Amino acid sequence: DLFNRIRESHDEFRKINDIKEITVYRGQEIAATEFSILRENIGKLISMNSFISTTKVRNLALVFAGNGSNRPLFESILFEMTIVTEHTNIKFADVIFSEEYEVLLTMGAVFRIESIIEQTLDNIWIVKLITSDEQNIQLTELTTYYKEQIGENTSLITFGIFLYYVGQYDKAERYFQIVLDELSSDNEYVASRVYNNLGAICQSKGDYSAGLKFLQKALETRLASQSSKLTSTKFSSTINHMSIFEHLGTTSPMQMPRVVIPLLPLIYDNMSLVNFKEGNYFEALMNSQKKYEVEKYISLNYQPESPSFFLQSHHHDLRTVEFYQNILDKKLLQSTNHYSLSLAQTYITIGEIYSANSNYPESLIHYQKALTIQENLLAPDHPDLALTYYNIGSLYIEQDDYMNSLTNYEKALRIQTDVLPRNHPHLIDTYNSIGIAYFKTNDNMRARENFKKALEIAMNLPLSYHSSLGL
Repeated sequence: DLFNRIRESHDEFRKINDIKEITVYRGQEIAATEFSILRENIGKLISMNSFISTTKVRNLALVFAGNGSNRPLFESILFEMTIVTEHTNIKFADVIFSEEYEVLLTMGAVFRIESIIEQTLDNIWIVKLITSDEQNIQLTELTTYYKEQIGENTSLITFGIFLYYVGQYDKAERYFQIVLDELSSDNEYVASRVYNNLGAICQSKGDYSAGLKFLQKALETRLASQSSKLTSTKFSSTINHMSIFEHLGTTSPMQMPRVVIPLLPLIYDNMSLVNFKEGNYFEALMNSQKKYEVEKYISLNYQPESPSFFLQSHHHDLRTVEFYQNILDKKLLQSTNHYSLSLAQTYITIGEIYSANSNYPESLIHYQKALTIQENLLAPDHPDLALTYYNIGSLYIEQDDYMNSLTNYEKALRIQTDVLPRNHPHLIDTYNSIGIAYFKTNDNMRARENFKKALEIAMNLPLSYHSSLGL
């Protein structure tokens, strides 16, 4: 797998080089609040909860660090990382982007913060780190968890999938694009997976139009492959449902091949999400209804499947609660591990249904159960956590608990400003919701500040976003 491949590359480096230390660099902007935590922990250890991309070229890293122009919200940071090659808990490898002299560090690498110095002329901070050989049990467990979730032998595709899991969308997109560039023209099955994954990334970044195009491309490519089997994986095998019945020559789930049927809820769900985000509410409603009908059929004929890449239905009725509660009960009975993302997603789905029917206390209970699982399994800056915090904040708003709503909105915003593009539509929602909460508490000044931030992002969005946002 990927860990072994990096280890092999690392061991090969050790064999042909007698270098005791190497220095690599990473430039990035981080939230001022996160930077304050770093400054308070000089001399202490930090550990990496994902693969880390670095470069041997200092000047290149400086480009990514920025020039301090986004203060006071963000600080420009150049991480100068000294790797002691004899330390056993860190593995590294040169990767394929040779023009950037990129060095990939494995998840779980532990560093000690040696110093943090401001370079005033360039408006950046130099953070010097050195590897430590201390182990991190929590990250070891997290590594194992992600490997189990992806559930495949590692390739560039599964590495891209991993990067999606930890919220590194741009990097994931880059790896998937490399696969497409190098893929032979007769490998439609792999191409369809890559197009689907690119669609998922675009939607997560808020580019719904591009996401829809990739989903359509995934369907076209999959249907063109006569020899590929339509089977689901632990990662999303979701494809665009458009005209799938016509292509297969059938009109109902009962007439379709058994290998196809379990895919249909995922297909309808993704398309409902795209329709909703694009403002096509009637189409979204129709696809949600189709999803419900197929799920009802599946519940009588199939074991419950893992959730799709993004299970977010936007039109629910209380009949669906029984279906998802049945899935939840089966999962709890079948597993001794009550901490899985599959369970978390089921809690969220039930919470969505209760919320859509204005039963906010019951919805909040299920969202909080999901949050407990996510906080134990996901990286602290994972976008899924931000979404759950945001939804919990909105549930508190509905119950006039404005202080708890602000607490959760701020947690969501802290993650979003770290991992999302600065013009992402989700930031509009979050700033606007924070503004509403402050307005409800009669803090008009802070309300105005957040409304202004939401408006600034909205006014700078590409025109393609405006129809789905109602602008």
